[in-house]
Order: sequence, then structure tokens, then C-alpha cells
Amino acid sequence: RSHAPWLAAVAAFTCERIGEFDMQCIGNILWSFANIGVFSEPLFCSVCREMTVRCDSAGSEAALNVSQVLSAVHAARFDDGPFLDAAAKLYLSLGSAVGGRELLILGNAMLSSQCA
Repeated sequence: RSHAPWLAAVAAFTCERIGEFDMQCIGNILWSFANIGVFSEPLFCSVCREMTVRCDSAGSEAALNVSQVLSAVHAARFDDGPFLDAAAKLYLSLGSAVGGRELLILGNAMLSSQCA
């Protein structure tokens, strides 16, 4: 069972200080919200905006974290085209360093986005 006031506080804090979080923490927070079925549009918008920027300079070590955020975005049925585009560009730039799991997660998120 979720505790709404606590989750609202976590979402607000995260939105205000998103720049201080590493990519794994961002992924963990968003995954947690998606996993318990609590949706915070400001949180998802803030995370997607930040991840879009970070994808421009990310390396192969970030692929798993990007996938975690993609998976949470997809699970929440949240559509953010710029983040999907940035993730696709990152994965294409990494070539064979990106695994099949990451590509599948990206493909599922992009397919759902186009069908919406």
C-alpha cells in the first residue's frame, strides 16, 4: 500500500533537485513510482527532460539506466517523444555496446508511443 503524502514529497523533492541525482537514482525513483502504480506527471516530465539532456553525453555505462527509465515510462504509459528520440540516438551511437534487452525496451516504448 502506498503512502500518498510521502510519495508526493519524494516527487516534489526529485523535481526540484533532479540535477543532483545520478542516472541510477533517477531510474530507481521512476521505476518505483511506476512499479507501485502511482503516477506523478511533474515527476515523469522532469525525469524525461533531464534524461533527454543526459543522453547527449552518456556513454555505454549509462545504457542500463536509460533502459530502466524507458521501462518505467512505458509502464506508466507516459509519452515523451524527445526522450525517446534521445535514447534512440544514444543507442545508435553506442552500436554493439547496447544489448538486446535495451533495444527491446526502447522498441516497446517507441511502439507504444506511436500507437497512442
